Amino acid sequence: IRVIREATVDLDDLPDLDTSRLIYGGQSQGALVGAMAAGVETEIAAYALNGIGGYLSITVVERKDPVDINQQLTFLLGLDKALDRFHPVVALAQLGSDVTDPLSYAQRWRGWTEHPGGNNILLINGRNDTTTPTRSVNSITIAGDVTPVDQGGWDVDTFDLWDVEAQSLPISGNTSAVNGDKLTIATILDAKEGHYTIYNNEWARQLAVSFWTTGATSVPEIAEP
Repeated sequence: IRVIREATVDLDDLPDLDTSRLIYGGQSQGALVGAMAAGVETEIAAYALNGIGGYLSITVVERKDPVDINQQLTFLLGLDKALDRFHPVVALAQLGSDVTDPLSYAQRWRGWTEHPGGNNILLINGRNDTTTPTRSVNSITIAGDVTPVDQGGWDVDTFDLWDVEAQSLPISGNTSAVNGDKLTIATILDAKEGHYTIYNNEWARQLAVSFWTTGATSVPEIAEP
């Protein structure tokens, strides 16, 4: 953010850029970074993140794209059966990755001591994602208490322990920060798409545009175009 401000101030013929209220868009790795930034950054007003999950243990056990991680580790470690998420090796990997796991930041999205107003979040995911396993999506959704948009999707809480209900559009200010300010924190779940939902689902993309454009000036609204 500092570099953007310093680099653009003296550029000729550049349209005016308002860097006082910024918005963020992230896909895959960019979504993981955005999820972490939303738990520590104070200058970005709204984050739309596509292809985002949490809980590295699930990735180790289930991800097969571009390689079958579980199969590779099972072979390298000389194990006689596949790893599960309770195996000590997986637990050690999770321990080492906790500092960069989005799950460690999700509960801060609604604010923390230095930034009690929190941040606005829109997550977009597809169930047929070979990069981000469904259980990873479920984990980040529940960890952040992220309200699903009521348009099908899938049940992220298969044990029926979560008390957050899906909401119909439009959605704006559907939750509160720790200081009481209104926030928009929601997720679009597409049961048919995969890792590139925002690119392949025009409806989801337009909802993200709505979130960004309204979030540039006020509490974001997720609304039909």
